[in-house]
Amino acid sequence: MIPKSVNPERMAQNLAAAEVKLDADDMAAIAALDGGYRFIDGTFWAPEGSPYTAESLWA
Repeated sequence: MIPKSVNPERMAQNLAAAEVKLDADDMAAIAALDGGYRFIDGTFWAPEGSPYTAESLWA
C-alpha cells in the first residue's frame, strides 16, 4: 500500500509508521491469520465477454 495525503499531520503519521517495531508475539499473531481468503476474487478483471476468467487469473 502507498499512503497518500496532503495533510501535513497525516504525512508525518505515515512516515512514523515506518518506525513501528513488531515483537515476536505480534509476528506470531500475524502468521496465525487465515491466509485463505481473497478480498478481491478476480471477477473485476474478468467481466462478461472477457477472454479471462477469475479462475485463470489465480492459476
